[in-house]
Amino acid sequence: MTDADAAELDELRAKAYGPDGELTDAQARRLDELQERARGAAPTVDASTDPGAVDAAAAVLQPSAPETSETSAEGERLRAESNLAESDGDAAAEQDVLAHAAGVRGIVARRWFPYAAVGIALLLGFGVGFAVFGQEVLRSVALSLSVGAERAELEARGEYDPGSITPLEQVREATIWHVTRDDGDTQCVLVTVEDRRERACTSTDQFDNHGAGLYAGISLPADVESESSGLNVNVVRALDGDLDVAVQLWTPGMWEWRSQYTEDELATLDRIERETGISGESVELIGYDGDRPIWVEYLSTGTCIIAALDVTVERACADHPNDPETATLEVDVGDGWVTTYRLSAHDVRPLTLTIERIPAMGPDGAGDETTGDIEP
Repeated sequence: MTDADAAELDELRAKAYGPDGELTDAQARRLDELQERARGAAPTVDASTDPGAVDAAAAVLQPSAPETSETSAEGERLRAESNLAESDGDAAAEQDVLAHAAGVRGIVARRWFPYAAVGIALLLGFGVGFAVFGQEVLRSVALSLSVGAERAELEARGEYDPGSITPLEQVREATIWHVTRDDGDTQCVLVTVEDRRERACTSTDQFDNHGAGLYAGISLPADVESESSGLNVNVVRALDGDLDVAVQLWTPGMWEWRSQYTEDELATLDRIERETGISGESVELIGYDGDRPIWVEYLSTGTCIIAALDVTVERACADHPNDPETATLEVDVGDGWVTTYRLSAHDVRPLTLTIERIPAMGPDGAGDETTGDIEP
């Protein structure tokens, strides 16, 4: 064996038997070849073609002559060399086995890697998919199970298309549903609380193609842990075709209309409520005449002006809902002047209050045109 072959043999053995050793198929075959060459395996002899081999074998089978000390020492030396050769042969065979195992291990590792990569990718994909969509699916299934009895009751009423009653969300005691009617021509949002139901509907064309929303509201009862409140629901069709639900939950503590007024203003509102029955929540402070607050009331039939005088509460309303400027309140409080309250509407700002004063006429209808004084 040449020095180059010996160096290559050492390199292949180090790669095969070292930590995490792996050989390619070609390297494993090369290692086998170099190890066979290193052992110097002798060629086998065919006894049928070599008569001398037969004689040598027969000589081995003949009884040996008595050993002399010289032949005994020579025999011991030969036996030692034979044992050493056998030992070298066993070690070489063991190295052959390890080299073959290393080559097989490399092949198996290379074949196993693609399958492992595919398996890991599948596990990662399943995990990401569950994180993104699985929670929503589980929540939808749980919601459907929890309202199954109520859905069966709604279907039994026959007001909606069969199979269209779909729960969207639950907020406290309320359940929000999406339903259709008229064979799918009408889209509705339905909000149920115990035995109460509120519904809002629009045409499917408006809902799906023109951005029309479904709006409904319902009051929620108070319990030990929460006060009474209201629930406003808005359902629209998203660009991807799904339903988007917006829920607003409010309680009286979130907005108290009386908190915007002073004690004197609240006292005036309480008097208006007592004398007219008008709720203080339905009116709004629009301005002052001196220290007298002037109020405006918004009704479906029109806009009204309210003034609480010393003795009475006066009120005048517009002639038409879309013409608040026709709301004119004229009062005479006995101070020598007639006061007129008018509303002015503008495009860029809300209603404003205009106050006009003219001298009051005397009993005979005469007044001083120069000074404005009332003649006795």
